[in-house]
Formats: sequence, structure tokens, C-alpha cells
Amino acid sequence: MERFKRIRITQDEPVIAIRDNRFYFNSTFSKMAELKDNNFVRYYLDEKKMEIGFEFLSEKEDRDCYQLGNECNKKNNFRSSAGEIISRYHRIKRIHNSRDNDLKKFIATKIGNLWVIKLRPCFENVIDSKDVNHLANNLKGIYRYLNNQDEVVYIGEGDIKQRAKVQERRDWNFDKIEYSVIENENDRYYWENYWIEKHKEKNNGKLPYYNLLSGNNKMN
Repeated sequence: MERFKRIRITQDEPVIAIRDNRFYFNSTFSKMAELKDNNFVRYYLDEKKMEIGFEFLSEKEDRDCYQLGNECNKKNNFRSSAGEIISRYHRIKRIHNSRDNDLKKFIATKIGNLWVIKLRPCFENVIDSKDVNHLANNLKGIYRYLNNQDEVVYIGEGDIKQRAKVQERRDWNFDKIEYSVIENENDRYYWENYWIEKHKEKNNGKLPYYNLLSGNNKMN
């Protein structure tokens, strides 16, 4: 028997969302972070860990501060501008442009004087399957294959280039590879499972076509 792993976020958790070129702070987060007592926010980014930090300030201390304001018609919710950070970082832009609103929400954690969200890998890199040899050797992460109708037909993890070229996949029908680079093996297993579960949730419990055929049903 395996432990059930939750993939949805609820509004009673401290949530920061990325949408409409802004960061949105829900009422639970706003109360915990005491946003009503602050007027500005400063952002921090760790590209390797893909974490965004938020420092809330009562006064504008430098030109890197963004104004904090109430969300329209929601006095207990706040928002701040995020257009520049979205346009500058590919993974953040991919998250922002997703059609799935659930994927734009993140639970924030207090670390020192910062509130931090960790961005989930979201297959932000794309290459045509015919160009797989252009990928760097030993590039590890999670990946998914899409057919010419943009349907996901496989989700996997490991060496992205090597796995695409194995004998058993030469007859597979896919035109595009989307991937995220993840070095840590346990993290790869976690996020592979996360995206398989997301796929099943949106497809009446069905696995991607080649996951089903290959029996790949890892729950690490």
C-alpha cells in the first residue's frame, strides 16, 4: 500500500500565484506575512534551486523595490508587479503562460527574513525529436514526448538524449520533446511522478500512451 500524495493546493495555505504579469498573495499568506503593515516588496532569485524570495518592507529602500497593493475588490489579498522577472526567466514565463491555474500557485515558506516559493519544473525547454542529437550529452531531468497533435504520449526521467535514442523507442510516434534539467535523482523521481499524476487527473485516470505500454508506473 502506497501513501497518497497530494498534488493540489488549497486556499487555507499561504499561497503566492503568478498570473497577469503580477504576483498575487492570498488572504492566508497576507495575514501570516502581515502585508497590511507593508507597502513594498523586494524579490530574490536562486536560479540553481529555482526559488523566488520575497522581502516585504514598510518603506521603499532602493530602486529594486516594487509597490505592494490590494487586489481589486479583495481588501485582504495583495499583489505586486512581476512583468520584468517573468520576461527575464524562462521557467517563470512558462509557468505564467500555462493554461492550468493550479500550476501557477505555490505554497510559501518563511526562511529567515524572506518568504520563499520553489518553482516546480514544467518542461520549459523544447526541442523537435529529429534534433535530439543537438542535446548535450549526460543532460538529466524529466521529459515528456508529444505527438503532432500536441498530445503527451510519454513522461519519463533520466538521461534525456540517451533515452530518446534507445532501440525500443525508434518506432514510437512523437514529434517534440519537452524537458526540465534536474540533476538530483530523487528529485527527478518525485517530479516524474507529480506530472504523471497530473496527467492522470486531467485524463480520467489514464496514463500517457507509451507509459501504459511500457508499464512505467513509478511512484517514487
